[in-house]
Amino acid sequence: TYADKENLHIAWFGGEPTLMIDTIEYVSAQLDSAGFKLTCSLVTNGYLFNDNFVRRITKYNLNHVQITLDGLYDEYNSVKNYATSDPNPFETVIKNIQNALSYNFYISIRLNFSSENINRIIETIDYLHKTFGTKIGVYVAPITGLNIDLKQIGHNYLILADKLIECGYISKLSNTHLQSIPVFCGAEILNFYTVTPDGYLYKCSQEVSCSNHERNVGTVFNGPNVNSIYKEWTDDICIDECNNCKLLPLCQQGCKGYRLNVQGLDYGCVYVKFVVNEIILKMYHHKLRKNKSGKEK
Repeated sequence: TYADKENLHIAWFGGEPTLMIDTIEYVSAQLDSAGFKLTCSLVTNGYLFNDNFVRRITKYNLNHVQITLDGLYDEYNSVKNYATSDPNPFETVIKNIQNALSYNFYISIRLNFSSENINRIIETIDYLHKTFGTKIGVYVAPITGLNIDLKQIGHNYLILADKLIECGYISKLSNTHLQSIPVFCGAEILNFYTVTPDGYLYKCSQEVSCSNHERNVGTVFNGPNVNSIYKEWTDDICIDECNNCKLLPLCQQGCKGYRLNVQGLDYGCVYVKFVVNEIILKMYHHKLRKNKSGKEK
């Protein structure tokens, strides 16, 4: 075996992993019987994240579930366009989240934002807070692509941060990416791999969708291959632009996939770089208001 038996974490994603519960159970059971101490997490759209699925996967120490919501009600249903006769898939997802709260794992809701949907994201945050309070986590992530404006993304993030702070989803600076981190992404860790359905190993999931396996770093059958591609991802070389930046401890040069131009995106900076002072001020004033409110009580 090539993995640490005392600490093996599997992050199930896809595609949609809830469609493959039999495969998840098979792989997990095999590893469990081989003596591995497993934990797992899941990235899902939430539609099939029902009680039957939850009961089957929690046997393998599920500790975190991320669900992405693309709007509310009809907008969500239109964007997802599920192949189902269900008249309201959005309500099904919300019901699944509500049912899952009785289990012992953390649920985070991801909301993807752009300049075009800021108001809709604010409405969604309000809805989630009214429905679930802070029993779940809610965070926002930018929709990225070619010719993006990181400064504009930072400005948009500040608008959403106000609402997240107001609703209790941002309560400390570390919730805003302002904390020292060892690496930006797991892909830079030596024993972290993305596994394809046919058993190939990659350092990053970005490379799976734009590759014919020419950038693999081994297979589950023969183990990892410490080739030039593996070394690209795990080297500790710091480019001059980042080495001279005061924010390096907070981002560790940002997404290495972008810097390696894996999908034609050749920028590495993170958008919080352009709004650091504003974020700190927002959190400072939030703490002042909270302390004042506490004293008044």
